[in-house]
Amino acid sequence: RLLTDFESILNEPVEYDTLSTSYRSKPILMNWLNKLFKSDFLIFVEDWDYTEIDCSKSEGGFVQVDLRNTEAIDGVQDKLDKAGVYWKFVQNNLIPNLETGKINPADTAILMRKNKELEIMSQVLDEAGIDYTLEMSGSLFNHKTIKPIFFILKFLVYEDFMELIKFLRSDLMLMSPADLKNVIDRFKNSENLDEFLQNCNLHPYLKILQKLKHHSDSLLNLIKTILEEFGFNEVFHSEIELKNLQRFLEVAAEFERSNHEFVTNVFGFLQYCRALEEKDEYSQIGQSVSNSIKLLTIHKSKGLQFETVFAVFDVTGKTGGNNSGLKLYYKFADDFRNLDDFAFTYNFDKIMQKSQKRKLIESVQKRDSGDELNNLYVALTRAENNLFIYLHYNKKGNLQKFINDTKANAAVLKQITNSIYQEFNDDLQEFSQVHHQMQFGKLSTEAIDKNFKITKKLELPDYFDIVKRDNIRKEAIPNLHQLKTEFLQNQSILFGNIVHEFLSHVKFNNEKEINVAYNKTSAKYGSLLHRNKLENILKKVETFVIEHTAYFDESKWNRVFNEYTVFDENGKESRIDRMMINTVAKEILIIDFKTGSNYEAEQLNNYKKLIEGLPVVKRDNYRVETSFVEIQL
Repeated sequence: RLLTDFESILNEPVEYDTLSTSYRSKPILMNWLNKLFKSDFLIFVEDWDYTEIDCSKSEGGFVQVDLRNTEAIDGVQDKLDKAGVYWKFVQNNLIPNLETGKINPADTAILMRKNKELEIMSQVLDEAGIDYTLEMSGSLFNHKTIKPIFFILKFLVYEDFMELIKFLRSDLMLMSPADLKNVIDRFKNSENLDEFLQNCNLHPYLKILQKLKHHSDSLLNLIKTILEEFGFNEVFHSEIELKNLQRFLEVAAEFERSNHEFVTNVFGFLQYCRALEEKDEYSQIGQSVSNSIKLLTIHKSKGLQFETVFAVFDVTGKTGGNNSGLKLYYKFADDFRNLDDFAFTYNFDKIMQKSQKRKLIESVQKRDSGDELNNLYVALTRAENNLFIYLHYNKKGNLQKFINDTKANAAVLKQITNSIYQEFNDDLQEFSQVHHQMQFGKLSTEAIDKNFKITKKLELPDYFDIVKRDNIRKEAIPNLHQLKTEFLQNQSILFGNIVHEFLSHVKFNNEKEINVAYNKTSAKYGSLLHRNKLENILKKVETFVIEHTAYFDESKWNRVFNEYTVFDENGKESRIDRMMINTVAKEILIIDFKTGSNYEAEQLNNYKKLIEGLPVVKRDNYRVETSFVEIQL
């Protein structure tokens, strides 16, 4: 409305120009999108006036839509969770097209609605051995590994019992509703918080909170104690989770060591983090691998384009916020200078929808639906050649029942699914009771022209003018002996880094992990070493794994941590090459891989002391052993 009402707002003539031609998408794809977004079944959106888009390209394009039910059906499938349905998607849609070369991973994106969905998808891709680049949105301080720390810190500072409840229900703790009710009842019967923590034996972690409440350590040591006592590394151990945890520790260290306006205690740190929350440099950390599939939210995909797009959406998932918390509804006057109507509520959203503000709320909801529909349009038009839409839903009964039960006020994704079904029903094929599919056009990829070059006359600025005598300096004669020594030393370090990179991807001796290690190490170091030399090193490391099965035996070690980060009492970071745990025999073996002659026994002893000092190791009486393992190159 703001853009279309410029003329009345400015009281000046305004010239409008419609962008009616797509220079990105091919015709079969664009015509399919035209038919969908011009559908009469999208009338639920206020002021949705779709104009058909022409296509500058003359041929090509591909669209595939999969409709997948995740509900349990006797004799067909068990109920699928998010990871389960994503594995079905990867297994049936992604892997076959990658293996046959029908899609180029470097020019392929998977678009999803939420960061949490992207995280689950990334874990599935890890299991499948598929490289990806994960673009995360959102603040570092809202990451699932960081939020439990904030719940504890807020509880310690404000003594707010609700922060304790949030912590106990976080991804770290996942306390059951029954246990949570017992905690709440015990708190209600206690005189104060101290009495509750001192006398509450419902969970050992509550005793830990009592100790933390009277801490006198520095902020960084307090956070490290929280991480150790509550076993963060046992729950959050993926590469992305640990990277975000490490970044948060860096923020805590920055707070303690830098000059700022906040008091240097936990209260000041909470304020400090709140001030940084909206800054881009404190966004969540994702993962980047060259020549890999991109994982993005719809929001992050705006302005980008990819040859192939997979849009994976949960049709029956919650799309909006909940009915609690502060809600603001507003409607601008026609000139956008004032509010025509407004309302706000805290926790009474459902009641407001039945009040005299009902029309205002309906108008705002229609406006929000239009915004979401526009976002979906933007996401689907990121594709140049190929568009895969994977819609999964949870419904007892068949697809027809799911469509028939779609209400007029249903969420936008349900309405889109209904529109696809109604507009393209003649092309729908049933593969099973839980899987239907439709296809249009032919899947294709553009051949990369390796001979394509752009030539341009290079104009260097004056300060690169080599004819100026002032810029000419006599070059010192290099010390060839020194250069030779440095080269050999650096190459030795490089070889060691390659070995450690390979082994960081191998927990157990199986073909899948070996292949992942080989591909990821080649991608990382392929430009730094001759191919034959690199392959020779990788084969030797692979042979080492095969010949030393005792270190890679899944029946012997049921938990393995590669490149495991530990901190000493001074906050100094160290990284253990490999730590293997037998939780039945209560044994821990720490391995330090060596490719040279430099053996630091003191370092290995320090690792042993740090691990022996962990609460879980003390409590369960684990025996900790260490060993240097040499790899001959």
